[in-house]
Amino acid sequence: NLRYIQIWICVESGRLDRAGELAADMLQRADHYGFDQWTALGATFAVLVPAAAALAAGRLDAPEIPQATTALTGWVQAGRSLGATVFVPSFDGHTARLLVAAGQPLEARARANAGLQLADDTSMHYYDAELLRVRAATHVDPDARREDLQAAFDLARNQGAPVFALRAALDDYAERGDGAARRKVAEAVAMFAADSSWPGLGRARALLAHP
Repeated sequence: NLRYIQIWICVESGRLDRAGELAADMLQRADHYGFDQWTALGATFAVLVPAAAALAAGRLDAPEIPQATTALTGWVQAGRSLGATVFVPSFDGHTARLLVAAGQPLEARARANAGLQLADDTSMHYYDAELLRVRAATHVDPDARREDLQAAFDLARNQGAPVFALRAALDDYAERGDGAARRKVAEAVAMFAADSSWPGLGRARALLAHP
């Protein structure tokens, strides 16, 4: 369980090399002690990490992306069928993100909606803002995109989740590029400590430094 939390934090923060190392360690320990569930989770992370690296590098045609999509889909379906749904919404979010990158917006929206529905059913709302942000990318209608981005930003702000607020604000600025979107970026940046080096802050601060 500790390894899962560590891997998740590393994936969210872009420390993918470290996430890969931790996933390998999880697999080794799970195999050694015969923990089948943790073996399956470690294997899922082992394919998610290279897919996330491909996305970060802009390699949207990388074979790691469909491989990870298949593995993640299997994991969330298994979790639901067994009633083991703790933290499943974040896996729904990662799956939706990969589906967006693969040019499958309808499938991505369905996965994001499934995560949001599970959050409603279980009160696990920790990943709702990110699910809304990812769902925004599935809409053709710009008003629908902006509505989801606004909802993502408002929720992240209200939950005190600066990482998700920053992502939503930057996406909104990329979508609109107006003064209101810029103010949201500034508000999100202000949620972080002044000496924070979280990924994305550099881009946001550079944007704010050049009107």
